[in-house]
Amino acid sequence: MIPGEVPRATHLEAPVGMGILSSANSVKSEYHRQWYQRNKDRVLGNNRKWREANKDKMTSYSRRRRLLSGERLKIYARSVVENALRRGWIRRKPCEVCGGNAEAHHVDYAYALELRWLCKDHHEASHH
Repeated sequence: MIPGEVPRATHLEAPVGMGILSSANSVKSEYHRQWYQRNKDRVLGNNRKWREANKDKMTSYSRRRRLLSGERLKIYARSVVENALRRGWIRRKPCEVCGGNAEAHHVDYAYALELRWLCKDHHEASHH
């Protein structure tokens, strides 16, 4: 080894996620990518046949997907707050109006951590 050179970690010394399993998974995923490329027409044909045979399910799926697309920002903002609470980055505060037990209220879902802490009654009232 050259002086000043940093030794490379072997699979026995590598951090979690960098060892034998990681390389096995990358080989496996590369195999699947190659298989898909070789069988792309067959896969897409099977998908097309399934969609034709299950139009009622596809209608239900696409309806749910459309509904969810408008809810994605809401879901994201809620998960950011839940994670921040769990990690201790933010703390629950009492209701800004009455001082009771509060829940997080997003004024704008695009700003996930800009919150107002309101009790259930005041939170509901803020939406009407």
